[in-house]
Amino acid sequence: MDKKIILKLIIVVVVASIILTIALLLLQTKKDDKASGQNIEHGEFANAEHFVDTYGKTEDNKVDRQAYSDSVNCITQYLKTINVKNDAYYTYDEKGNPVLAIDEEKIKENIYNLLSKNYIAQNQITIQNVYEKVETLEASTLFVPLEIAMVQEKDIKSFAVSGFVEDIQDFHVIGKKTMVVNIDMKNDTFSIEPIKEDVTDIKNIKVNGTETTIEENANNKYISITSNYEETVKDYTNLYKRLALGNPEEMYKLLDKDYKQAKFGSLEKFKQYIETNKAEIIGINPQQYQVTDGENNTKQYVIIDQNGRYYIVREKGVLDYSILLDTYTIDLPEFIEKYNNSTDEQKVLFNIQKFFEAINQKDYAFAYSKLDETFKNTNFGTLAQFEAYMKKNFFSKNKLSVGKTEKQGNLYLYDINISDGEEKEVGTKKKNFVMQLKEGTDFVMSFGI
Repeated sequence: MDKKIILKLIIVVVVASIILTIALLLLQTKKDDKASGQNIEHGEFANAEHFVDTYGKTEDNKVDRQAYSDSVNCITQYLKTINVKNDAYYTYDEKGNPVLAIDEEKIKENIYNLLSKNYIAQNQITIQNVYEKVETLEASTLFVPLEIAMVQEKDIKSFAVSGFVEDIQDFHVIGKKTMVVNIDMKNDTFSIEPIKEDVTDIKNIKVNGTETTIEENANNKYISITSNYEETVKDYTNLYKRLALGNPEEMYKLLDKDYKQAKFGSLEKFKQYIETNKAEIIGINPQQYQVTDGENNTKQYVIIDQNGRYYIVREKGVLDYSILLDTYTIDLPEFIEKYNNSTDEQKVLFNIQKFFEAINQKDYAFAYSKLDETFKNTNFGTLAQFEAYMKKNFFSKNKLSVGKTEKQGNLYLYDINISDGEEKEVGTKKKNFVMQLKEGTDFVMSFGI
């Protein structure tokens, strides 16, 4: 059989696995690394690897993920309770108007039941005056945690948590809140202590209570959801979505430093990116992930959503992390190692994937920077011209398959069949790509106009 035909068959076999699962392939770790990855169908995760069964602080004196998860769930329950417009408190008349379904004193009692005895005593709170002593809400909300610290390790575990409260409808920030969450693991009960004053360091918050148990009442039971990698993946994608849409300034701080500079360079450009990709960010639904262990108890999560977008989270500890929003802007060490150990044909496929990942994210500047200079100047004098052409001649989400391939000297000619990844349009577009590999992981390319 002709060697060229054999080469083409090999490329066709490997291209699907390389292009469709590139993030997982590129981020394989060395044999002695521990790794966990799952596929997710219909938005649900399967077969979780659970974290070590600890509670409170980890060996490096950080809050463990189970305590974090429980604390945030308790705060979420508290925010629902203090929402005096909560649907659970209302029914509707025949005209569709909301009508209070329970006595208002019962709402006050529900709120009172979630406050710690210490907080009630210090602030002289009664059921009757609870509205005057406790700040309430008038909208359904989301809690976006930024910091957590363990401030008491006795029978009752106490955690100070600081974060933003956002409106569930449009993610706008209602305000910043700091609370102490007291958890009684024996009774599966909790209580809350709102912190009214500004706090510069939540680790310095003092808990003065002398209780050894939190007595159960009608409102203060909590359900502990076992913290595992699936829950962590959901948590990170939700944190990104809520911060990006509601507080991009805070999200910008959490981007990996080198990546942030290479990708955006300024907060204003990041805000433009959020606005351009708003629909995709709102709809984030993680589909695949991989977890790898690094040095000093660090972890790296590679997450792929339903649109094939990648999120790389580098975690030092709970709420101590940085994020990258793609795999092409800067080359990860794992990618460089994989790339260097690949054939030239595989390198071409990696680079084509990079180009289209950028196009799918509407990152036309990156794709433009990879065009051959003569081709660029001849066909697209400006970035704006290139962007207009790509929007007109390609899809919002491009799905690739490889056709005919050929090598001419130091150039690689690939026929790429491109279909609509959103399946809004039937049929494919065929484009011929020409690529030249450069030093390191660099490349230049052109394509048929």
